[in-house]
Amino acid sequence: MIQFFCPVRVVPKQSARFGCGRAWRAPKVHANATELMFHLERFRPLEPWDGPIRVTLTFHFEWLKKHCKQTRSLGYLCKVTRADEDNLVKQVMDVLESCGFFHDDSQVHTGEGNRYYTDVNGVMVTLERMEVPW
Repeated sequence: MIQFFCPVRVVPKQSARFGCGRAWRAPKVHANATELMFHLERFRPLEPWDGPIRVTLTFHFEWLKKHCKQTRSLGYLCKVTRADEDNLVKQVMDVLESCGFFHDDSQVHTGEGNRYYTDVNGVMVTLERMEVPW
């Protein structure tokens, strides 16, 4: 099992935009992927994992000004507003794959993503190898 916290606010991966006869991505998405890659490289295994993998991603977002001290004293609060979980997960999964944690994101058998307001921005990544029963 590999588990670590990356102190980077994840920018959701957006669909490619089309203009001037070509597809392009927002510069902030590319910059965020580069920053994530910088932080994730030190945790990668020596060789990319084979077989089925379970991935759990917990996204942490800083409290908003509207959250009162009583709410903050709970320690966390579920985030049910934008950005969509699937777009956040796509960004991190693509960076994990390009860093060499696994060969292809099709190896992810079970995935879970959670979003919370907490004291810090970042993402907690947990990767587990799953046992093949045959």
